Amino acid sequence: MVRLACISLPRIDLQILALRHAELKTLPAAVVTEEKPLGRITQVNRAARAVGVQPGMRFASALSICPQLRAGVVQPEERVSLREELVRRLRTFTPEVEVGDSDNALFWVNAGGLDRLYSSLGQWANSLQEALQEMGLVCNIAVGFTRFGTYAAAKSRRAVTFFENADQEEASGLRSPVGVLPLDHDTLLRLHQLGLYTIKDFVRFSPGALRRRFGREVEQLQRFARGESTMPIQWETEEEGLRREMRFLYPESSSDALLHHQITLLRELIA
Repeated sequence: MVRLACISLPRIDLQILALRHAELKTLPAAVVTEEKPLGRITQVNRAARAVGVQPGMRFASALSICPQLRAGVVQPEERVSLREELVRRLRTFTPEVEVGDSDNALFWVNAGGLDRLYSSLGQWANSLQEALQEMGLVCNIAVGFTRFGTYAAAKSRRAVTFFENADQEEASGLRSPVGVLPLDHDTLLRLHQLGLYTIKDFVRFSPGALRRRFGREVEQLQRFARGESTMPIQWETEEEGLRREMRFLYPESSSDALLHHQITLLRELIA
């Protein structure tokens, strides 16, 4: 049976700021679109939220509430750099790694057969979590059987979740809040107004009515939540460096001969 794992790094922009400035892990901190009074707050940590700073606020308003607020802008290249570093790290635990289409802090990996290398898949997941913690990152990991089941658990539960069977995973997914899906605030509010609070409510709603009210994008999310996406991990093989070799029948000690062979191999590489 296929075994998948989903790895989610919550509030990844805040984590990038904390990697840049370690003191932000304990101080009120926020990510802003720009470090100017009219910049928008996009993410906040617990310390900032506790004093009333919320995403969507202007930077100036947030500072009036919390003068000690520390804020910063995360550049796209920082996200790309961290994503690439994470892929390299994940590949030391499994060769098949897929980055989420619209979420650079979300990964699916093939966990099949790894219990032969570790005492259990649970122990493998714990080792993976420890490796990411050593990088200074917080992550949630869910090991299960389906894309959506592992996704919902990684988005709604902390640390490591391990599902023993597919029924357990399905029940957990249906109990998850509909907010685990990548929905904007207004869409989520409208779903709540229709009485759709959990994934169970969401998947039972008429697909046609959902499409008419919210469009095809939300309908596709319903299909995802229903488990209609069964694609295997869409992973790319890590590119290997160019290589040519030559085997000698006898030891070669002539430097001129060795140089000649090296030039021959080099020409083959660049041809």
